[in-house]
Amino acid sequence: MEVEVVTSKSVCLNSSNIWLFCIEKDKYSVSMRDCPSVQVNARVAHISPADKPLIRRRVLMADSSCLTSLYNQPPPQLLLITNSCDFKFNKDAVSKVFSDGTDSLAVLIWSFVMIPGAQLRSQPDHCNAVDLPGMPVCDYEDLNCSCVRGTSIFSTTSTDQQDQSKSMCMPVAVNMDDKVKVDTVQYTVTIPIKGSTYGEEYQNNLKFARTSIRLKKEVLVELSRETDNPKDKNAIVIKANIDGQLHPLGYVGLQHIPKVAAAMKKNELVKTTVKHVTSWFVKNINERKLRGSLLLCKTGKWLSDAQDNMYNSEF
Repeated sequence: MEVEVVTSKSVCLNSSNIWLFCIEKDKYSVSMRDCPSVQVNARVAHISPADKPLIRRRVLMADSSCLTSLYNQPPPQLLLITNSCDFKFNKDAVSKVFSDGTDSLAVLIWSFVMIPGAQLRSQPDHCNAVDLPGMPVCDYEDLNCSCVRGTSIFSTTSTDQQDQSKSMCMPVAVNMDDKVKVDTVQYTVTIPIKGSTYGEEYQNNLKFARTSIRLKKEVLVELSRETDNPKDKNAIVIKANIDGQLHPLGYVGLQHIPKVAAAMKKNELVKTTVKHVTSWFVKNINERKLRGSLLLCKTGKWLSDAQDNMYNSEF
């Protein structure tokens, strides 16, 4: 169905100028809440308002011919938004990303003009970042994309295959001109800490970890199998070393357990630390909570995520 779009502006998008960092590879067909027959093909984009470039937010961009102008463009690109709206929908594939009460709401960008010659060099800083209607803050654990790597606006990173970068844990003495075997090179991945939202002990320990990170102190963690866990015999608990004592932060997520367990079994883990601790608004309890992510460094490449992993699986 053809959708006629008149020039408009999103109420949620205060700035006409935005920095565009990347566009996720997945495409969605989003149905309008009040008129389900109207569907828009869109992609999720990571942007920052021009006046607040350190905070990455998610919006929808119509998958139209306008996007073709962005191919082969390095990120970020400064855009002048000429047409946008606040798009309400429900029961769509992207509803877990954009939500507002019982409905889903997203800032939808229809058209734009690139501003040539603009330059920006910055890393994301989400301390005290708050979700805005239609523009939620990007999770740090999701930023394995052009927001950090700065390679191409069209991200090639999918949810089931994380980017693996050669780790800075590589000893300085190693001569990179030599032919180093693949299994001696160290790689890092970032994974989220799961199961910490509703546990008071986890939240308190995440506060200590966040304070240490803000003081530029490294927070080392220990991973251990929890075979007597009543929910999952394969559970891997995450404990932070705070003042010489181990304090639980949460668990390794279900899809990451097989590859982390394999690295633990082969004694390949070189370093495990807390990478970030950020706050987010949990809508079903109407409170802000802390959540964190881990930086894991191991010898050799990581296995792929196991999207089909289930509780108490055999692997």
